[in-house]
Amino acid sequence: MKLLVITLVVSSLLFPVKELDKTKKNNSQRFLDKVQTTDPDAKFEIEQLKKEFQTQKEQINLRYEQKRNTLKKQKKQEIDNLRSSYKNRFKRLEQKYPDKIKRQEVSTQIKRPLPLDKKDSKYLDPRESEVNVVKDVKKPELKKIKRKSK
Repeated sequence: MKLLVITLVVSSLLFPVKELDKTKKNNSQRFLDKVQTTDPDAKFEIEQLKKEFQTQKEQINLRYEQKRNTLKKQKKQEIDNLRSSYKNRFKRLEQKYPDKIKRQEVSTQIKRPLPLDKKDSKYLDPRESEVNVVKDVKKPELKKIKRKSK
């Protein structure tokens, strides 16, 4: 019974996915690919139309790619101009208020993490021991030696 219920649930989830795939495949076909004919002259004309369509489509794509590249360059130039104008405005403000505005210096050093405090570490050095955690290490027992009394 459980197997039947699981099968029904899984199949109901997968069914819409299959239908969506079919509709996407149908829509992805080119409109000229759907045309069928038995006349060889018409087939030749359709093939010519397909080739012209492809070349014009490629030209449009190239043209828009060039436009995108020029727009990227223009955007970069505009942002650079904006940045430089604001830097100049900030410099004027610094001159206007010399003691009031202070720049925070940016450190050029690379910040590296501090080393771990090895005294309090619960892990052993892996180069020295096969066991990594301190609590897993068996401490040797010290034998009590009886001394002779004099």
